[in-house]
Amino acid sequence: MGWRNRIVLLLVGAVLSACGSSAQSSMPVAINACRLSTRGAQLVNEAGAALILRGPDLPSILGMERAGQSPDRVLEDAVRAGAGVVRVAVVDAEFTPTYVPLKLLPLAKKADALGIVLILSWRNDPSAKLDKQADDAEDFLRLAVPALRAYDGVWIDPFHDELTAPDARRRAVAVRMIDIVRGLGDDRIMVINNAEWLLASDADTRARAPHSNVLYGVRSLQNWNRDDVPLFYLGDDAAPAAVVQLTGGGDPEGAAVLQHWPVSGRCK
Repeated sequence: MGWRNRIVLLLVGAVLSACGSSAQSSMPVAINACRLSTRGAQLVNEAGAALILRGPDLPSILGMERAGQSPDRVLEDAVRAGAGVVRVAVVDAEFTPTYVPLKLLPLAKKADALGIVLILSWRNDPSAKLDKQADDAEDFLRLAVPALRAYDGVWIDPFHDELTAPDARRRAVAVRMIDIVRGLGDDRIMVINNAEWLLASDADTRARAPHSNVLYGVRSLQNWNRDDVPLFYLGDDAAPAAVVQLTGGGDPEGAAVLQHWPVSGRCK
């Protein structure tokens, strides 16, 4: 039995053990349903109005807890400071069979109650081979996405850190991640970080993925010349082209919430 199958079985056992025969009915249910989508280079709400979201790049739940900070409180502080979105790293050390029912779902419920977008960002190991990084990200997707079915306001970022590979290879891996989520019957927004391959000279490589509801992340706006993709930007300087902009850095061992981003739009 493979690792993925073992962890899914353990997860089911943990949920049943914690909740008894009423496990399914006791799972949190989204009440605010933050449903956003992409339209051309824009991010739009259900009424079709364009939004620009800004907020902090946060550590993992484990990192916040080790720093003595409550993840719920960190989200509350971010919202009070004007954030409309937060990105939370997911590190391998916290990705145990109980992570989804005991950590992930309560955080998704909290973000939903606050009316804020929560981006879950798998913190890949850049020192590993690309195939290993992709396999680890796939394991995360296949466990987390079905559990998040009710939470459209939770977006997925499969690769927190930069992938070292030729542009065409990085694009292929990105499309694979989107295919996995869409194959699970899920159309939530995905963030394809480090998407500088969109500037490649080769037409096939620079083509956006053949999917809707995808944001493309870049770490620098220098020489950026695309106005046909919804842009996700990590950086403290002004980024008028970005529909989502995060500041902070996402250090997994620290949890300082910056409060100098411009006023954000809100999902609700």
